[in-house]
Amino acid sequence: MPSTGYLFPSSNAAVSGVWVTPENAGADDGAVASTTIAVKNTTAIHEFGTFGFSTAVVPDNATITQVQLQVEWRVTLAAGVIGILGVRARVGTTGLTIHENSAEPTTLTVETFDITAERVWVPADLRDGTLTTRLEPRNGNDADAEVYEFDYVAVQVTYTVPGGVPVMLAQYRRRWGS
Repeated sequence: MPSTGYLFPSSNAAVSGVWVTPENAGADDGAVASTTIAVKNTTAIHEFGTFGFSTAVVPDNATITQVQLQVEWRVTLAAGVIGILGVRARVGTTGLTIHENSAEPTTLTVETFDITAERVWVPADLRDGTLTTRLEPRNGNDADAEVYEFDYVAVQVTYTVPGGVPVMLAQYRRRWGS
């Protein structure tokens, strides 16, 4: 089955909290986007979109068989009362399930979430301006200043198409750009 590979966002927008270099979450390069939360039971949210799932990447007649959301993240202090790293996908204005890690990893850790079962996916759900992801770290019941860092957020789609020629054409376009 064809897969898009992990695609990174090229747009971002603050929803809540103060974020430092949020654009860094758009590439797997070790440069991090970060936010510091120093208030208990508080969440900072930043939204990312424009993943590039055009019709040349996922054809309109494709049947989506798997959608995976991947994030690389960490906290800089594991001594607080549960700093929680959170990520979720959104389609339009509908937020899907939030996926969390309360283990407080202090080294950059890659986690992949299979979000296929969270909705019936169609290619239109993936188009730029429709699919977004949100990084949603939050402090637990502690006011310690916790720094949350994100190297990247990315989405990968696996799909089938009737016949097979469109798959080959999509792969050709992805590889050779025409």
